Amino acid sequence: MSSLTLTTHHGNILSLLELLNSYGVDNESLAATLSLDISQLRSKSIRLNAEQLDELITMALELTDDPLLPIHFAEYVHPTTYHALGMSLLSSVSLRDYWQRLHKFFALVSTITSLSLELDGESPYVEFRALVKHPETTRHFHSTTIVAVLIKMIRQIFRPNYTPHRLQLMGQINLATEQQYVDHFGCAIEYNCDSTRIFLNRDELDLALPAANAELCRQLDGLVIKYLETLSKTSLTAKVKELLIASLPANNFARESIAKQLYMSPRTFHDKLKKEKTSFQQLLDETRQELACRYLEEMKVPVGELTHLLGFADSSSFTRAFKRWYGVAPSRYKKTLSSSS
Repeated sequence: MSSLTLTTHHGNILSLLELLNSYGVDNESLAATLSLDISQLRSKSIRLNAEQLDELITMALELTDDPLLPIHFAEYVHPTTYHALGMSLLSSVSLRDYWQRLHKFFALVSTITSLSLELDGESPYVEFRALVKHPETTRHFHSTTIVAVLIKMIRQIFRPNYTPHRLQLMGQINLATEQQYVDHFGCAIEYNCDSTRIFLNRDELDLALPAANAELCRQLDGLVIKYLETLSKTSLTAKVKELLIASLPANNFARESIAKQLYMSPRTFHDKLKKEKTSFQQLLDETRQELACRYLEEMKVPVGELTHLLGFADSSSFTRAFKRWYGVAPSRYKKTLSSSS
């Protein structure tokens, strides 16, 4: 069993409860069935785990019976839903800056999903990959809501009719709503994909945004950092693992990069980890091992994709590491899982 704790920001829960209220659902009663206290959600930095979130989403889909619920969710997410991060995103100087800022601080929004960027190729995209195996009934909700929220923000800061180049979404949709999805997002959409991808228009990435304010971004980013520090009283070890989860697929997990994201010098970073009786290399190895197990056992990710997802230079390096962890090659390990299921 993996020791990684994967959680979502309380703002996601409050937004969903507000949305359900618009359908006439009694929020207090619904929250009570899930052992949630709405007043605490509003006043404290509470985070919910993946199982709690999926349970709430499942109930929401059953209570509303609305196939467009994931799109409507974005209407109830406000700039301050994600504390200062929302305002900082809205002050970004370009779309490239917007996506890089979101990637840097995505752990505030969720550690249930990883975010990776590929902004320099011919077909730039951002990718969101679930780190847990969501029930089939909620996969599409998770995928569509995050796209709807982020596209909504871009339309606020760039232009109201902004459309991405194309989308890849997880899960299936009600075919009767397919045209409504295309009308809403304004682009071609592929469904039932293994991850969520927003393909971007390369010539728009570095255009100056009308509401750009670099100084305000700097100040707001500082508030986000302070908020993250108060949000979690967990050890540096846990924070490093959260950053590694987000950074591995993007191949941006060098010791210096992680230290910089924590606003530490490499030396201070090393010394603080030493006080916790660990090292960066040990945490990197542990995180890769735990994710490899999660990807294979819970999410059925093809072995060929794991090299990239875990940030290895090549498949032979990954295979050697996997044999060291589990005593067998990953392909053999996966066959064992299949035969025992």
